[in-house]
Amino acid sequence: MPMRVYVQYEPNETGKGKFLARLIDAMVPLGVEFAYRPKGCDVTLALTKFGKKTDKHMPKVLRVDGVHLVDSPEARWRNEQVVKSIKQADIVVWQSQFCREIAGGALHVHPNHEVVIYNAAPEIPEKLQSECYERLHGPVEKVVALCAKWDYADGKPRRHKRLREQAEFCNWYAGFNPNVEFRIFGRCSHRPFESERIRYYGHLPDTELQQHLCAADVMLYLPYYDWMPNSVVEAIACGLPVIASNNGGHAEIAHLVLATDEPLRPRMLDERVPSFEFPLVGKALDCATRRMQNPEYIHPPTMRGAAHCYDLAFQEAIRVAG
Repeated sequence: MPMRVYVQYEPNETGKGKFLARLIDAMVPLGVEFAYRPKGCDVTLALTKFGKKTDKHMPKVLRVDGVHLVDSPEARWRNEQVVKSIKQADIVVWQSQFCREIAGGALHVHPNHEVVIYNAAPEIPEKLQSECYERLHGPVEKVVALCAKWDYADGKPRRHKRLREQAEFCNWYAGFNPNVEFRIFGRCSHRPFESERIRYYGHLPDTELQQHLCAADVMLYLPYYDWMPNSVVEAIACGLPVIASNNGGHAEIAHLVLATDEPLRPRMLDERVPSFEFPLVGKALDCATRRMQNPEYIHPPTMRGAAHCYDLAFQEAIRVAG
C-alpha cells in the first residue's frame, strides 16, 4: 500500500528545505507521497498509509534538528514545543549522535524508539567528483573553503558559527602563507577582513556551490557547536577533506577533528562563544593542504543518499506500529 508523509515546511534553500528536497526526490519514485501541513512541529514527518477509502494511521516519525541551548524565554518556549512533539512521536530521528546526546540531555527527554540518521548527501555530477580527486593528487594551490549560514533571518550573526574568529584566522594565516586563498560562502551581513586573499561569495545555488567546493583543496568548519550542517555533508560528497571543530555532528564524519573547545555538555549555555587556537588550526591546515598521498584521507566515505537513510527510518516506524 502507498505511503503519505506530512511535512510542515517546503523545499527551499534552507537546511531543512534542502533535506526535504533530497528526501522527496529519493522517495517519490518508491511510491511515497508528500503532503504539506503547515501546523505542528517543523521537524515532523507524520507517516500514514493510505488506500482508496480510508487512511490507516501509521506512526509519527519526528526528525529533530536540534534544540536551543541559550537560556532565554523564547528558547525555553521553543524547547517545550520540541519536548511535546517528542513525547507524541512513535519514533525520533536524530541528525547525529551529538544531537541525540546533547539535545536529549538538555531537554531531559529520552524517546522509547530512536535512531540516528545523518543528513542525506546531494547528487554530485561524476565529472565534478573526478576532477576534484584528480586535482587533489596534483600540486596543491591551497584554496580553503569556509561554508555556513552565518546570519539569522533578521541579520543578527549566529555567533556559535564563529565567522569573526574564522575570518580573523584566515587573515592571520594568509599573512605568512602567500599561496593560500580563502573562499567564504553563505549569507552574512558583514564581511570581516575581506581582501584579495579572503573572498566572500554570499549565498550560491547548489550547482555553483558544488563547483566551488570541487575546486578547493580543503574545507574548514570550526563552529563552537553544530548539529549536522549540510555544508559539511555537501563538501564530503564533493570529495573534499574537512577539518572540523570537535563539538557537533560534523565531527562524526569529518576527516580531521581538532580539539578546539572543551567538550560540550547537555546544558544551557550563555551567549559567550570561546575562540579557538590559531596555531592548532594552522598546523592542521599545513598538513591537509600538502600533496596528499594517502587515498583513505583523500577519498571520503560515501555519504548515504536520502532514499537509503529514510527508508530505514520508515521501516523502523512500521515495525514499531506492528
